[in-house]
Amino acid sequence: MFEAGERVRLKNDPAVVGVVTDRPPEERAGRTFFQIELPTGRRSLPANQLEHVLAAPDALVDLRNGKLSAPTDLRRALTHLRMTGRLADMIYSMGATNTEFHAYQFKPVLKLLNAPSRGLLIADEVGLGKTIEAGLIWTELVARNHDCRRLLVVCPKPLVEKWRAELRNKFNVDARICGAAELLDTLRDDQERREGFQVIASLSAIRPPRGWDDPDEPASGARADLARLLNDSAQDLFDLAIFDEAHHLRNAETMNHKLAKLVTDVSDYSLFLSATPINLRANDLRALLKLIDPDTFEREYLFDILQEENVPLVRAWEAARDTRVPMHELAELVGDLPEGRVLKTGERLKRLREELEKGIVDTPANRVKLAARIEEMSLLGSTINRTRRRDVAEFKVERRPQTVKWPMNEAEGSVAKIGGSQR
Repeated sequence: MFEAGERVRLKNDPAVVGVVTDRPPEERAGRTFFQIELPTGRRSLPANQLEHVLAAPDALVDLRNGKLSAPTDLRRALTHLRMTGRLADMIYSMGATNTEFHAYQFKPVLKLLNAPSRGLLIADEVGLGKTIEAGLIWTELVARNHDCRRLLVVCPKPLVEKWRAELRNKFNVDARICGAAELLDTLRDDQERREGFQVIASLSAIRPPRGWDDPDEPASGARADLARLLNDSAQDLFDLAIFDEAHHLRNAETMNHKLAKLVTDVSDYSLFLSATPINLRANDLRALLKLIDPDTFEREYLFDILQEENVPLVRAWEAARDTRVPMHELAELVGDLPEGRVLKTGERLKRLREELEKGIVDTPANRVKLAARIEEMSLLGSTINRTRRRDVAEFKVERRPQTVKWPMNEAEGSVAKIGGSQR
């Protein structure tokens, strides 16, 4: 139906245009899939969702091949990318939800989009809107990738109705509450229909039973079957998996943690929400971060080194955000930052030092940029988002003491006179 090099587009989204690669088509479940080169990368798409488009100059393809196109073609290509949600420096979820705008709630959106592990732990303090931040992330992923359609929210049982209401009222997402059997049917159905789903499940409802992976006497039931389906899957089953109250997962020996491991292994993006990710041990935090980035946080001794290297970075980051710290002191702090053994910050640190030595004007905008660049050097900073109430202007309490005078009544005056005479 389609030849290599032909330009095609999605029937249900004509703005998504790509070129057929020379990879042979594949047959899956009775449908033919072609590999398409899109502006965001290569994807396999079913033939019945594609249609031919008239040949037209593609400035980005020409540029990739070392050719120069007409200025109008380049402008057309950039406009196309902007309108189809593919630019990294734009936030497409802004203004697209029924929520009040708070700038700090978009920070996790940017962090997750830039996270190499495609996962994030949101550890904001209570009351700052972690649920809203998760909803904004889902909205952003859908806006950037029209094929993003499979959402799973896992939370404690008392919170399932809250999540359904929040998603429906603020993000226009009609998510179903389901148990293990319903989720199992949903996943099997999606493998055939590819229509997508948005579901909410309680942690206890889908947690694997002990012995689910026992080769001799495997446990039975929907929860065990679900665990085996997740374990045996060779492809992503979820576009985004959200775990609320993620501190329930920090014990690596529990079935809660095992469930999180099974789900994150088959999820394109993973999001963990917890105001208290650490109980009494730093290893609790490592257990959560290992779910996000297993390779980096596998070894406990490396995590200890990472924490040590992170201390001076945090100190410099806080100084950059504190207007009371002059720029020359900030330059000294940055100058003293070590080039880490785990955090490979050499080149970025060198460029930052050079800019500070030349002199940077002390403005709020420049301080924000400096703080962001210092935070990017921290591996923990790219994996964890931590916002405190004291850091948010909307929640800062400003004390304005006033002295109020009022006249005494006759009884109060007489008591005051007696007291004065007794002195």
